Amino acid sequence: GYYAFALDVYGQGVRPNTTDEASAAMTALTSDPPELRKRIYAGLAMIQEGGLDEGPARNESALVANGYCFGGLMILELARTSAPVTAVCGFHAGLANITDTAEDAFGDVAIQLHHAQFDSSGDAGLLGVEAELSAKPVEIFETIKYGNQYHGFTDPTNDVYDARSAEQKLPLTSERELDVRVASKLHEVQLAVDSDVTAVRMVTKDVHHDPSSRLGHSKQH
Repeated sequence: GYYAFALDVYGQGVRPNTTDEASAAMTALTSDPPELRKRIYAGLAMIQEGGLDEGPARNESALVANGYCFGGLMILELARTSAPVTAVCGFHAGLANITDTAEDAFGDVAIQLHHAQFDSSGDAGLLGVEAELSAKPVEIFETIKYGNQYHGFTDPTNDVYDARSAEQKLPLTSERELDVRVASKLHEVQLAVDSDVTAVRMVTKDVHHDPSSRLGHSKQH
């Protein structure tokens, strides 16, 4: 099974009701990286042994983090600060580095990012984070770009929701043989995508676009 913990990074009573309020609350934290990281790590500590009292024993060699939007930025901060996580996965993630790439301290972490072509980070943001991960270097990373999609395209309540892109399964889920080292390291990472649950596995080998596939995005490690 999987032990899950969702972090309330804003704190009790802070519930933005409008886009402007949400933007202000997020900016208050991204403009104060030490405070944001303190809160992220407090959330991580809750799922580590000695955190929450209830629940089964946790395997701390297989901790993973995934996040949407601002949550996507936060999981990248875990990776950039060498947090004790095995893998991170971001959807519609904020890709900007809130400090400086010179401060990056990536550990042995696998990274996967799902990016919409017209997301707020833009293609420049995607290229930027790819360059950052390559320069460090991060050994295992993938970026998956969804063409002609906008921020929040996986949310059925969103005007830009696209069922085909949101519901498609990555060929990584069952059609490709896993690299043995990564399989033993990651096992299976289950990520909730809307109401669907997709088993996502990271790979080390090059993954090229298959013209026969209905997936319209490119991938690299």
